[in-house]
Amino acid sequence: GVSVPSKVAAAFSLGRPVLFVGPPESESARAVAESGGGWVVAPGDVQGVLAAVAAARDPEQRRRRGQAAYGYAQEHFDPARNTARIAGLLEAAARGDEPPTPAPS
Repeated sequence: GVSVPSKVAAAFSLGRPVLFVGPPESESARAVAESGGGWVVAPGDVQGVLAAVAAARDPEQRRRRGQAAYGYAQEHFDPARNTARIAGLLEAAARGDEPPTPAPS
């Protein structure tokens, strides 16, 4: 829960929606689905890709999903917040504490 591939974070930080093709249970898919900042399509789902591309042709869909992506990035990909979370995890590990349960995103 501390890291998402940088391409998703970078696109979201620019307010760009994402078409993610990959395992729906992955962290990237979760971020896209949870945020409403794009489309998630399972591997091999050609019709799903075609439907997502057709939806992405609509400027209003892109604008709305881009705004959702940007809002999600502001809340979840903030460097200061994530640096503090990583520091807390490292400090807990150094003390031998159990890792904290991740806060719901």
